[in-house]
Order: sequence, then structure tokens, then C-alpha cells
Amino acid sequence: VPPPPPIAPAIPARAPEVPGIGKPASIEIAYAGFWRRWAALFIDQLILSLAFYALVFVLIIAAAVGGWVDMDALDSEHPSPLLVAGYFGIPLFYYVAAAAYYTLSESSRQQATLGKRAVGIKVVDLHGRRLTWGHAIGRWCAASLSYLSMYIGFAMAGFTARKQALHD
Repeated sequence: VPPPPPIAPAIPARAPEVPGIGKPASIEIAYAGFWRRWAALFIDQLILSLAFYALVFVLIIAAAVGGWVDMDALDSEHPSPLLVAGYFGIPLFYYVAAAAYYTLSESSRQQATLGKRAVGIKVVDLHGRRLTWGHAIGRWCAASLSYLSMYIGFAMAGFTARKQALHD
């Protein structure tokens, strides 16, 4: 099997100067393109999904073994409160965990999630600085719009000069 083609090098650029804020950090910024971003997203979603479903599996086994849910009394017209809480709580837990994973990773010293670190991407603000937690949570919420729009916001990175997606 032949080795995969090398990833195209990122395009170096300087952070733009924004009036009223001052000069950007004196670093070179290399914008990550669509495929590097996609690979990072794939790795991050794999990590989140494996951890999430492993936890759900453990909770389901614990509920069945611990007798938390009476399997004989399951009724579609009158479900148990624990079952209803799990039905709505488990997806909510996933989004809270995903928000924590992305925001804490991107605002950390590493400035990247595990997936982004694996493909050599760092997340910076317009001035090349590390994101604050507030900026990172805003970025995650904006990325949610890209998920809702069938990933169109992410595809924008392949067509803009600075390789920016909707949430950037």
C-alpha cells in the first residue's frame, strides 16, 4: 500500500492589525486548510464519541444490574422518570462534555484539542494570542451553527483567503 500524500504546507501570514487594539503578536500565523481541519475534527469526534458511549454503556449496565430500572415494567405510555431523565439527560450531557472539551482545550496553554494537536493546528485570536475561555465558548457556540447547517460553515475554510470557517 503506497503511503498517503503529504499534507500541503500551511500558508504563512501575519496577524492583521485591528484599530483600537494595537499591534498583533510578532508571530507568523499559518492558516490550516480544510483537510487538516477535517482530520482534527474527525479525531476529536472519535475521542468524544468513544468516551461518551463507553460511559453510556457503563451506566446502562449499572442501571440493569443495580435494578434502577424495572425492565418488566417498561411501558411506552408510562415510562419511568429515570428513563425519561436518561432519554433527555444523556444527549444534554454529550453537548456539555463537548463544550467543555473544546473550550478548555482551545483556551489552554496548548491552544488546541487533541485532534488539532495531532495535525499541528493551534487556535489563536485575530492577534495571534491564546483564546480566553469566553472567546472559546463563543467559538464553540458559533461552530454549532455549522453543524446545524450541514457543515457548510466548516466548508467555508476551503474557499476563503485566510482559510477561515464560519466560527473563526
